[in-house]
Amino acid sequence: MEIIRLYPDMGNFVIKAFYETDADISAAIQESYHKYFHLKADKTRLNLDPEQFIPGLDIPMMYHDMYWASEGYLWEMVRRGDVNMDQMEADFKKLIDFWKSVYLRKE
Repeated sequence: MEIIRLYPDMGNFVIKAFYETDADISAAIQESYHKYFHLKADKTRLNLDPEQFIPGLDIPMMYHDMYWASEGYLWEMVRRGDVNMDQMEADFKKLIDFWKSVYLRKE
């Protein structure tokens, strides 16, 4: 968020490019993104301690839930034409708090 706040035009460009509708451009962007996504997803899952989470939690599904919710949120912002970084940060903080309340083991 701090990088996007420092370089708002770059942040807006990257978010909008992710949802490009031109078939040729979209295919190239998605191919590049998915190479990175799968690498990042695997490393992220390896660093998670299952003991932090509720018993029996499907951690890969949790990760996908977070990814899909985040992607949907960004799509709505792009669709509305309003990529407001302050609002995005506040909304993601709420999402993270929600996910913690759902997925983390209660003490």
